Amino acid sequence: MYRKSYSFAKGFTLISSNGRNSVGKTTLVRLIIYALGEEVSMTQGFDPKNLVTELVLITDDGKHLELVRDATTLTIVADGESERFNPPHDLREIKKRIYGIDNSELADNLLGAHYIDQDKGWTLLNRGKVIGGIQFSIEAFLRGLTNRNYDKQLKRIRELDAEIEKYTFIVEAAGYQNTMVDIPDVAEISPDKSRDRERLSQLRIQAASLKKRIATIRKAQNGNERFVSYIVDMGLRVKMNDGSELAITPDNLLYYSDTERYLNGEALALRTELAEIGKHIEELEARLDEGEDKLFSVERVDTREFDRQIAGMKLDLPMCQDILDSLKKERTSIRQEMGSGCVQGNPLFDSITERVDEYCAYLGIEEYFRNDSRGILTNTLKRKSGTNYHQLVFAFRLAYADAVNRVCGVKLPLIIDSIRGREMSHENFEKCIGLLIKKFSDYQIIVASISGEGIPADSLIKLERRVMENAEINTNVPA
Repeated sequence: MYRKSYSFAKGFTLISSNGRNSVGKTTLVRLIIYALGEEVSMTQGFDPKNLVTELVLITDDGKHLELVRDATTLTIVADGESERFNPPHDLREIKKRIYGIDNSELADNLLGAHYIDQDKGWTLLNRGKVIGGIQFSIEAFLRGLTNRNYDKQLKRIRELDAEIEKYTFIVEAAGYQNTMVDIPDVAEISPDKSRDRERLSQLRIQAASLKKRIATIRKAQNGNERFVSYIVDMGLRVKMNDGSELAITPDNLLYYSDTERYLNGEALALRTELAEIGKHIEELEARLDEGEDKLFSVERVDTREFDRQIAGMKLDLPMCQDILDSLKKERTSIRQEMGSGCVQGNPLFDSITERVDEYCAYLGIEEYFRNDSRGILTNTLKRKSGTNYHQLVFAFRLAYADAVNRVCGVKLPLIIDSIRGREMSHENFEKCIGLLIKKFSDYQIIVASISGEGIPADSLIKLERRVMENAEINTNVPA
């Protein structure tokens, strides 16, 4: 096994290739994101699951964290204590440990506030893909910054979305007429809630058992590590048959590595099973909650029975339309309640708008931003294109990072890939670099660019051929 290390400055680090493409700049940038626990798509032919990444971080308060990620687990070591996590299931918990941010919506949208990818990054303004399957939503980001818990509302919206999809199909489906037909008694088609409650209780017991088994495995792994460290610290040596002495290390302890791999695999399997049970629990809870504590109480068709008997069931179209309208009305009401922070006059909304306007003015595109009446909530992206749009993206994304710092006190590392876009003129490129230096000089900045010209970095990483170029043999890993 080979080992390759890279060091990043506290300030501005440039990853460059001296004018050459396809030598690993994007691969290295994405490896940083992967090492932080994210599930990212890598460049063609490169699989990070064949690697073990080690990322050493120093937090804003001076705390040292070491993140070690292999194919199944990510271990965070801090103050001599280690915790194991299974990405992506534990990603929110991982971000809580790294950044101290525990709001689920903010954690889910955090990557979009500090990472601009070479593919989708320069087109992501306020909604869409950050990279791969990782999404960003300005509305969810703003809700997360307010640190309000909207889990109940989000769950209800998911339920409403499913119901609306079904009722929309009913209303639009051919063959349903404006006539009433005999419908079985509600008691005959209603689900047996006592059976659902019994099943829910069983699933909760299973979930509790799985959590206990996962905790036991983690405890065993941490105990093993402490025991091995104790042995190593004692400096024990074994006398061999030839008279030589061999120091005891984790690498030559019989079955230690095999046991670690087995425990990691077992923990991952249990987390996957726990996640699946969690989905079933949520479905049963939603079914049992149906008809209770709703904003709008309207008689509704049992859509589960409709799914089972669609071929022979006839429905009252006007009634279904009324139900569909009420569902949409309830969803709109919930979204309006959740969107109270996404309106002009809200201090958080206004402060981000002011930052975007300030950055756009620095880049010389303030009118491009001000002419859109929806501001940071704009949805007229088809009218925006070219170099002005790339600069607008840059201003928006930097304003998100600034908002996280002002609200949460966290200076996220700014990671920017391929800042020299094909539609970015040299003049506009210089403005973007100038904005970074003027407004974010106290942030850690990592920029990947085919050329280092015009980028006054504190540290330079020059790639000649590939990321693992000149890698050293790792003598600490057993053959």
